[in-house]
Formats: sequence, structure tokens, C-alpha cells
Amino acid sequence: MKDVTNFMFIAQDVEFFTINNFIQKARRATKTIGLGGNGQFFRLSMITEHLGYQPWGNALLDDYELTIKLMLKELSIAYIDEAFMAQEALRDVKRFIRQRSRWVQGNLDCLAYLPMVIKSKSLTLRQKCGIYYFLAQPFINLVAGMLVFVLTGLQLQHLYRLGFSLSLVISFVLAVSISLVFGIFFTINYYRELKNFQLKVPAKLGLIILPFTISYMYL
Repeated sequence: MKDVTNFMFIAQDVEFFTINNFIQKARRATKTIGLGGNGQFFRLSMITEHLGYQPWGNALLDDYELTIKLMLKELSIAYIDEAFMAQEALRDVKRFIRQRSRWVQGNLDCLAYLPMVIKSKSLTLRQKCGIYYFLAQPFINLVAGMLVFVLTGLQLQHLYRLGFSLSLVISFVLAVSISLVFGIFFTINYYRELKNFQLKVPAKLGLIILPFTISYMYL
């Protein structure tokens, strides 16, 4: 990302530059590495040879759609974490929501390939589980989001009845501390990766706030 002064830019930079990096590395173990965004490279001749001259379908998430097609053809995808692709983040909340909505729609579009994945004899169980998990993310996030609202409401109601107490303070501090472990971990990794690639680092205030943002977004 080009702008390290805009906190919305920084949050998206962490998502792509650090968290997605870990996800892709983890996918190496299951051989489910996915093509993604601007940072995908392949030989057109290889694509047309195995998928024909119209390899792309109608899914809004065309990169993952192509990923599934390649996996069904037993073609391997490699992930190179020694390089990075710079791209522009979204500074407008409305556009950000629209982008994520399109990703969800694209994910749902890829459900059309689910029968082929289930019936495939070439895909391993680990690969199938990786695809199932990816395609289930819109539903998982929907359920998780609803549970957060419901459980938070119930907890606040419970705390209101109990009133202020030392145990309440301790519980709150423990919950925040545990969730911050992951936020701090990803922030440190983000800082190291920026230094490694000799990229501009956000201001100290941004780095201090970042662990709380990451923990809130993902935990």
C-alpha cells in the first residue's frame, strides 16, 4: 500500500501483506494455494492447453474460480513469499464494503464447482477440505457475526444485573489481553516484513493502535 498515514490503508496492508501471507503459507501444507488479486502469474499457453481458450467463467471471484479449475486439472500453484505486489487500498468505507460484498458474491458463485470438487478423484481429502473451508467462509462469517451480537448482548445484560465488581474488571482485562496476543504478533510480523522489503513503516501511534484493530477485526 502506498499511504502509510491513512489508518484504513494500514489495516488493509496488514491484511494482505501479513495475514494473507500466513494463510497462503499454511495452504502449502494442504496444496490449496490460491491465485489472488494482482499478484498472480501464469503462462497463457499452459492455461489454454488445459482449460481451453475461455478459461474464465462468470464468477466475480475469478481468481479463486480459476484456482479451482486448475486444481481439478491437477495443476499445481506455487506461492512465492520472497516478492510482493504493490497495490492501492480503498480509503472510502462505501467502496470498501462494496469490494467485500463482491468478494462474498464471488465466493457464492464458486459454489457451482462444489459438485465437481466432491466427485473429483484427483483431489486429495486435504485439498477438498481446503476448498470446502474457503467456500464456507461467507456462511461462517455470517454465523460468527450474529453470535458476536447475540453473545455480547447477553453478556451486557448479565453484567448489568451483577453490577460493577472486581471480577468483572479482571474478566475484561483477561479477554482483551488474550485477544491482543494475536494482534501484537501480526503487528510485529508486519513491522519486520516492511523492514525486510525496505518499505515505509507507519508512525508509532499507528503501530500502537494496530494490535487492537487486528484483534477486533479477526477475534
